Amino acid sequence: MRPSRGTRDTPVRPSLSNAPTAALLAPYRSARDCAEAIEAAGNSLSRKCQADLTPAQNAKLLVSYAVLPMDSGGWKTGVGQLCKEAGRGKNYLKKDLIPKVMSTPDDGDQFARAERSDKGVPTKLTPRKDEAMKEKALEWGFDFPYEEMADALMELFDFTITRQAIADHLRNAEWNVRACQRPEPMLRDDLGHFDARAAFGRARRNESWRNWVDVDEKWFYTMALRALLKLPPGVATPKSYVRHKSHVPKTMFLAALGRPCEGFDGKVGIWRITKEREARYHKKVGPNAGRKPGDIIEEDAKLDAKKYVELMTTKVFPAIRKAYAGEEKVTVQHDGAPGHGAKTTATLLAEAGRKRKRGEPLVEIVQQPAQSPDFNICDLAFFRALAVAVRKRRRTTMRGPKRFDIDQLVEDVMQAFAEYPPEQLEKMWLHKSYVMGAVLTTKPKKGGSNYPRHDPAKRRL
Repeated sequence: MRPSRGTRDTPVRPSLSNAPTAALLAPYRSARDCAEAIEAAGNSLSRKCQADLTPAQNAKLLVSYAVLPMDSGGWKTGVGQLCKEAGRGKNYLKKDLIPKVMSTPDDGDQFARAERSDKGVPTKLTPRKDEAMKEKALEWGFDFPYEEMADALMELFDFTITRQAIADHLRNAEWNVRACQRPEPMLRDDLGHFDARAAFGRARRNESWRNWVDVDEKWFYTMALRALLKLPPGVATPKSYVRHKSHVPKTMFLAALGRPCEGFDGKVGIWRITKEREARYHKKVGPNAGRKPGDIIEEDAKLDAKKYVELMTTKVFPAIRKAYAGEEKVTVQHDGAPGHGAKTTATLLAEAGRKRKRGEPLVEIVQQPAQSPDFNICDLAFFRALAVAVRKRRRTTMRGPKRFDIDQLVEDVMQAFAEYPPEQLEKMWLHKSYVMGAVLTTKPKKGGSNYPRHDPAKRRL
């Protein structure tokens, strides 16, 4: 059959499926050229539509390529089939993947997972800035607010950071942000403090403390001006009121402590330091209602030399002789406060210590070195523990009308002293033995106070 007139002179062209392919085939004249162009365009479009292989798929493809057999000429066989199975062109391995891998630097990871875009920005506080913070903290004596540290870093490194970022970083870096600094007595070499402390520790590092009593005094306040409270959500901080923050009602006690043993709890006694005087007028209202002129009033007194000798000879020495009856000698240690270390005081106490009845021990007075409260068990541990016990008792009594009642405070102190466990006293005496040896290990000179204070694992050195 001959073609019709309308189609006889028109060259035969392959059918085109879309306009872009037709545009690509416009320059070609023969049917063979058009067919090859269609195949090339189809392969190009299919490659564009194919997704990139993952790093794991590329690695598996390289491993499969490595185990392919070789022909007699040394060429890999089956490369095209391997690439076809992977959905890639036959030259993908030789022209794309292998050159890309070979051009990767030695320290690079061709198949590493790409960095996530939402991972966040690098940290602002680098090790260099950490060192700068340590230097600044040392310069400021480790006393600084977070905002001031943030300002200092922004000035040094010209970047922006908030005080909260500084606070979070220091906590994550395990800085001790709640360290409590307490002042200690200053030791002076020109006054012989170091030598005196070292001599005292050297002489008593092996002391058993069996016939030893430590004596000291302490103020107790009716309330604390500051307290650390634990409040549930939504509860406001309760208010506390005083007449004057510099004149909170208080009273002083003198305590004497020995080492506990069988039949003795170690608590020689505790006494309130008071004096008596006669009332000068009639009291009609208040806690002393009904008092008449001439009645005896007991009030707090200062612990001067005269009052100290009176308390020691009338209260402390009789209690010691009763607690240590049958012993030959008992050593009483006190500090060198103005009322304790006077020559007249030492003479009067020595005379009172020698006056004894049959069966009572001789009382010998020993004065501890100056600036050495850590040598006395009262200042070393007991007074702090007793103050905590008193505060626990006053959680209920310090509310209402008895908040500033001195008599109620005296009762709380006496009860806390009587209920204090002897086992804790024994630990305190063991710690005192540790201190006697620890002062001989301080540097740069023996007799210092820069030894580890709280190390229960080390009782002796």
